[in-house]
Amino acid sequence: RIGISPSDCDDVAALVRHHLLLADTATRRDIDDGSVIEQVATTIGTDRRLRLLYVLTAVDGRATGEGGWTDWKASLVGELFRRALIAIETGEVPVRTAVLEMTRRIEAFEPALAGRITDVLATLPPSYLDSGTVEDLADELKLLVGPLRPGEIRHRVHPDGEGALISLCVEDRTGTLARAAGVLTLHRIGVRAAHGFTSTSGVAIERFVVSAPPHTAWERVMQDLEAAFSGRLALDEALARKASDHHISGAMIADIRI
Repeated sequence: RIGISPSDCDDVAALVRHHLLLADTATRRDIDDGSVIEQVATTIGTDRRLRLLYVLTAVDGRATGEGGWTDWKASLVGELFRRALIAIETGEVPVRTAVLEMTRRIEAFEPALAGRITDVLATLPPSYLDSGTVEDLADELKLLVGPLRPGEIRHRVHPDGEGALISLCVEDRTGTLARAAGVLTLHRIGVRAAHGFTSTSGVAIERFVVSAPPHTAWERVMQDLEAAFSGRLALDEALARKASDHHISGAMIADIRI
């Protein structure tokens, strides 16, 4: 025994275990991503331990030589430390600066969303912010505002010439993108592109760029989507019947996996 308290022993052990955490995260990850900040804060756990780790990181960097602690690296590590400390002390993860900028643009376009979307955007992956126009994102975010009821599907259909842009807001479950594509195929709607974005709150936004027959009954399409997700529509059997009735090549549905 060398007179070190159990709590100090725990701190030393954590510092040794995570001695590269701040440096590696700051230089290899996106520290504007709230999930990265949250991960660091959760890993370290306490403000005291984080302060000790920050000092150890700086000392270790300088000890490795002139290139081990550049102004660039010091700035990144310092900013990561500041944001993680806020997260630990307040329990709130600082949102990405990109989220704040997109919030400003969307609220300017659609004032009805003011004060309602920052937290929603912060739950979505960074790629979502650059995935569409401000107009499209504003319309999709209306689907995400407010909790989903069990089994609820929210949708938006924006016709565009001979096709449409379809956005669905659903509970995130395995196979939701394929299930939705299967229903579209059932209605002879061709999927040209599909993208999925999952929030940390367990909700998914699914976006389809489609080509659709003239006078497509979109309300019926949405009814079948709800039925497929609730289990009231046996989609595999319905697709097989459709292929048989209309002599659709099996290649059209071969890639649909429910």
